[in-house]
Amino acid sequence: MTAYKFKLRSGDWSIVLPAYVLAGGSPADLQMVAGADLLLDYYAAGQTSVSLLLSEKPIPLADVLDLNAIELPINGGGAFYTVHLHSGRLFSETVWLCNVVLFVFGKFPERIYIRMAGIASTT
Repeated sequence: MTAYKFKLRSGDWSIVLPAYVLAGGSPADLQMVAGADLLLDYYAAGQTSVSLLLSEKPIPLADVLDLNAIELPINGGGAFYTVHLHSGRLFSETVWLCNVVLFVFGKFPERIYIRMAGIASTT
């Protein structure tokens, strides 16, 4: 599991991932849109940055992103996820994640576990 930092600048969320740009990726790809921005608003709770743990393996007290569909590269690529909050509620938005997920995980995982960094688990 790895912690990733996200920053809000001029009303737009982006992941801080310099290695992606150094590997030839476009900085524009790092912007969080299409529901991912709303999920970050939820986690940040009014702050302008947030660090989140992301993993393909279960994390105690984590929310879960379940893969719905992968877009074809001809449509720009990316994947749609449904978010199940640890509290048992369903996040009201479907979240679209771009191909940066391929850089982070090497694929579009069936399930991504996500939790605020720095929260102690009780297990």
